[in-house]
Amino acid sequence: YGSSALFIFDPADSSNRPVKGIHNNVLKRWNWLPEYLKDAFRTAFSQEAIRNPNKRLKEVNWLKVLLRFQSDIVRCPSCRNEIFIINAASTKCEKCGRVYNVQHTLGLYEYAVTAAKNTLIYKCQLGICNADEALIPAATVVARQDDPNVLGLMNTSGETVVGITPSGKQNMVKPMEVIPLKTGIKVKIFNGEIEIH
Repeated sequence: YGSSALFIFDPADSSNRPVKGIHNNVLKRWNWLPEYLKDAFRTAFSQEAIRNPNKRLKEVNWLKVLLRFQSDIVRCPSCRNEIFIINAASTKCEKCGRVYNVQHTLGLYEYAVTAAKNTLIYKCQLGICNADEALIPAATVVARQDDPNVLGLMNTSGETVVGITPSGKQNMVKPMEVIPLKTGIKVKIFNGEIEIH
């Protein structure tokens, strides 16, 4: 019902920018978002994409971006506040000031995410797949019952996968079995790979 649609953060045209004092929430939230999510919005709502549907982000690309964003959110162990981790690096909690130290990261197809308890990895994060397969679970970071500070990577793919130690030894990992989070271990799963850093 409108004309001359223009994304409020169009990089080439600032004529439709949010107004400070009126659109405070959108201004605050935009500054908080990571660049990869901003880039997705810029691409999806670019003038080129508005005019040409073939230039718009496909569903699977949106899923990849949103799953990455989900993976970058962890809970502060002190105050339980949600912390947004940027580039899988240790980050200070805005609420209590405690630093969330990133112990391990999971290297995926295009980026790395923090290996925090309950981090979920899906098929689309491991490589090329279609939208119907995108949300098939691959792995979940879990804590040991006897020591919640010790984390592992549970195979939730439903298939037997291959774990490779830094020395090159290969181990078959059945569904629901856990691989310790140790630097250098690689997991071959769904024609992709997770590398523990």
